[in-house]
Amino acid sequence: MISRKWNSLRLPSATFVVALLLLVLGGCTAQHKNAVSPAPTAGGGNTLAAGTSALVATLTPEGTNTSGSGTAHLTLNPDKQKICYVIHVTGIELPATGTHIHRGAKGVIGPIVVPLMAPNAQGVATGCATAPNDVIVAITQHPADYYVHVHNAKYPDGAVRGQLAPCSRSSGC
Repeated sequence: MISRKWNSLRLPSATFVVALLLLVLGGCTAQHKNAVSPAPTAGGGNTLAAGTSALVATLTPEGTNTSGSGTAHLTLNPDKQKICYVIHVTGIELPATGTHIHRGAKGVIGPIVVPLMAPNAQGVATGCATAPNDVIVAITQHPADYYVHVHNAKYPDGAVRGQLAPCSRSSGC
């Protein structure tokens, strides 16, 4: 009886645990205050390391694709020219073939401004990318003008996409 109970518990995947460790040890943590501008993001809460801000994107089907979803949590540090991220996707053919931050308002197709690692066969990508200070500052100051785009073999022009927004308790960060 006890062994059945233990077998039914769902533990976090090793990929998820490793992703969280990489972000924490790499100095990237998704928290609740936009330290780049003097105004805190919606939701308030904990502060980030000086000079960093946290953004989130809810990923939904793109173009002719009708399935798939996910999230992208980003921590941006313009002083270190670094964007750290954890991306989770489901419901699309994996592994993904490419993932980027693009410049473009909702519904607008825009140029790639920061390449990111594509989600693996488990639908997870985690790491840090480098980008020029001015690009990171622009993303931080106007997140709705940028989106995360995940591409795969079936949808090379994009399988799922989500506009960036400041992190808040309601957005899960």
